[in-house]
Amino acid sequence: MDFPAKINSVLPESLFCKVNEEVASIETEYVFNNGSLQRSSRFLGQLNRWDRIIYYKAATHTLLKVKRVLQKDIRLAKMHSGGKLFGSQPEFHTDFDEDYLYTFVLFTNLHWNTNWGGEFVARDPHTEEYKYVPYIPNNGVLVPSNWEHTGNPPISVDAGLRTSVAFMYCETDRYDEFLSKYPAYRLYS
Repeated sequence: MDFPAKINSVLPESLFCKVNEEVASIETEYVFNNGSLQRSSRFLGQLNRWDRIIYYKAATHTLLKVKRVLQKDIRLAKMHSGGKLFGSQPEFHTDFDEDYLYTFVLFTNLHWNTNWGGEFVARDPHTEEYKYVPYIPNNGVLVPSNWEHTGNPPISVDAGLRTSVAFMYCETDRYDEFLSKYPAYRLYS
């Protein structure tokens, strides 16, 4: 399997617009945390938003597309939405250390000019090569959760907030192992 794997036209238009509305509320709900249990760096985003039904709808729809790419049975382990503004610093991170978890990042802005930057960057641990995926609305990218990755901020003030939603999926036959190591994520099941 070649990573990062790009998936185009991820959600139906009506669902994509609803996800955009929900994630756009980041602008009025500033919560600074990168969503990691291991790190203390700052990241503009929404953490522990499991009460947002629209994210579950998007996660379910996305799961089917990710399954097709991976050719594995998977289930939702975690989700996180976030945003970056012009001038913010990209920070490479891993979502999990295990090799049975995968991160799918959905690009959620309704409109985006590629001249604004905002690309997704992943470091392939096997080749040590950095791989770039342009930020295109309603497209997304899949990487193993243990790969270092980041979303670059906009390079123009005109872009506004660059938003995304990350869905982390676990191989189904390792899900109990995942929950024993990360019991806080039982809320997603």
